[in-house]
Amino acid sequence: MNFDYSFFKRNYPLIFLILSTFGCILVSIYSLQMGYTIIFQNLFYLPIIFACIFYLWRGFLFSCLLAIVYLGLMIEYAQDNTVFLQALIRVLIFIVIAGVISFLSSTNKRHDNTLQQLTQFQEGIISNAQVLMSVMDLNGNILLWNTAAEDISGYRSDEVIGKNHIWKLLYPETEYRRQITDIITRIIRDKNFLENFKTTIVSKLGTKRVISWNTKGIPDETGKMSTFIAIGVDVTDQYLAEQKHKESEKRFRYALETGEFGAWKLDLVTGILTRSLIFDRIFGYENPLTEWTYDTFLALIIPEDRIEVEKRIKA
Repeated sequence: MNFDYSFFKRNYPLIFLILSTFGCILVSIYSLQMGYTIIFQNLFYLPIIFACIFYLWRGFLFSCLLAIVYLGLMIEYAQDNTVFLQALIRVLIFIVIAGVISFLSSTNKRHDNTLQQLTQFQEGIISNAQVLMSVMDLNGNILLWNTAAEDISGYRSDEVIGKNHIWKLLYPETEYRRQITDIITRIIRDKNFLENFKTTIVSKLGTKRVISWNTKGIPDETGKMSTFIAIGVDVTDQYLAEQKHKESEKRFRYALETGEFGAWKLDLVTGILTRSLIFDRIFGYENPLTEWTYDTFLALIIPEDRIEVEKRIKA
C-alpha cells in the first residue's frame, strides 16, 4: 500500500496543529497529575504560533480556545489560588502573543497578495503586449520571450528561453548579423540604450519582417548592466508602403526629367518647394539651386502677375 504524500503535503499545517495541540494537552494532564504546574505550559506556544501563522485570525480564535482549555486544566488540577492567578496571567500572554502574530501574519499575507497580483498584472501586460518583448543577459541568452515575439518570429518561448541561438535563426546571413551586432554593441556601449533601430529578421516560416528595435540596459545591484530589455515593433507594412512611395516618386521624377516638364510641389507648412531639374532651367538657372522656397519662387514672378499667382496658390 502506497503512502499518499500529496495528502500530507496539502494538509501538513492542519496535521501538525492537531498533533501538537493534543500533545500539549496530554503532557499538561500528565504533568498536573504528577504535581508539576510549570514548564509544560511553554509547549502551548507551539500550536498557538503555528495556528496564527498559517490560519491568521482563525488561528487567533483557535489560540483563545486553547488558552481557555489550558486555564480549565489548571483550575481542575491545581486547586490553588496562586497557581490560578499565574495561569490567568499566562492565558492573557497567550492571547496577546496570538493577536500580535495573527496581525503580523495577516498584514504580510495582504502584502504578498498585493505583490502577487501586481506581478500577475505585469506578466499579463508583457505576455499580451502587441509588441515583441525580450529580456536577455550579456551573452544574448533569452530570459523572457512574450507571445508577440512568438507570433512575429514563429519561435515558441520554450525553444529560445535560456539559449542565444535565436539570433542566428532570425539573422541567418552571417555578414548581416555581424553588422547588426557591431552596430548594436557600439550604440549600447556608448548610450546604454538603442532607439528606433530597424533590422530585417527571417521568421521560422521563412518570411522577412522589418522590426524597429528599442533596447535598454537594466543595471544590477552594483550598477553594472547585467540584462537588456528589447522591445520590437513590426513595421513591415509601413516599411513596404514607404518603399512603394519612394519608388513611385522616383518613377514620377524620372518621367518629368525625361519629358522635360517643369513640375513643382509646395509644402504649405514649411514653405519648402520641391521640383524637377527642368524647373530650375525654366527660371534661368544652369545649375540647380540648393533649396527652393515659396519666397524664392514668388520673387521670380513678374510683379503684375504676382498677386494673381498668390491668390490662386492660397485658394
